[in-house]
Amino acid sequence: MKPAIVLLLLASAAPAAAEVVDRIAVSVAGQVVTLSDIRRHIRIMAFLQKTKPEFSEARLRSTAELLIDQALVRREAELSRYPAPADPEIQQALAQSAESLGLTRQQMFAEALEYGFSEQEIRDLAAWRLTLIRFIDYRFRPSVQVSEADIAVYYNDVFLPQFRARSAGAAHPALDSIRERIVDILNTELATQAAQSWLEQTRKMTRIRYFDEAFK
Repeated sequence: MKPAIVLLLLASAAPAAAEVVDRIAVSVAGQVVTLSDIRRHIRIMAFLQKTKPEFSEARLRSTAELLIDQALVRREAELSRYPAPADPEIQQALAQSAESLGLTRQQMFAEALEYGFSEQEIRDLAAWRLTLIRFIDYRFRPSVQVSEADIAVYYNDVFLPQFRARSAGAAHPALDSIRERIVDILNTELATQAAQSWLEQTRKMTRIRYFDEAFK
């Protein structure tokens, strides 16, 4: 199973739009997650994965867990007053999202509309994902340290096997030529692990109440 913080990065929901709030599903330290919020996030995941939305009880509950994590991160980001992403950053993120889906931006917006999302909501989604990345970078990245042993292990156990699988027979790059790239990858991994640990501890200290009837 992927860590919750990674799943948030894969499909980070923007603030809820104007949907009908039918019932409360979860209360998170005074914040509420509604059934409409959960169903909306499922549609976001379906849009990103190009699948049909599924609203089974199991899917509703697993998605609620993601939204609990999102609420905790959002609260911490707002308390820490991290700067909002600038428009050029959002535009770049939109371009990258479209590319990852194999679409042009206009095609992406058109497909999003079929799932019930406006162009502005997709922009908001990109902005929130950037905020989440910034939260991880600012809060956890400065505290991680990558050792020479870590770099060597990654180079020998991860990079070289992947390179040989992609480029059979080709001469592989020397470690020194890709050291900075490896350090950046490891810094990101360690920061993500630190964020996941923070999330797990924060959950333990937060009053979370489930309203089971919302999931039926």
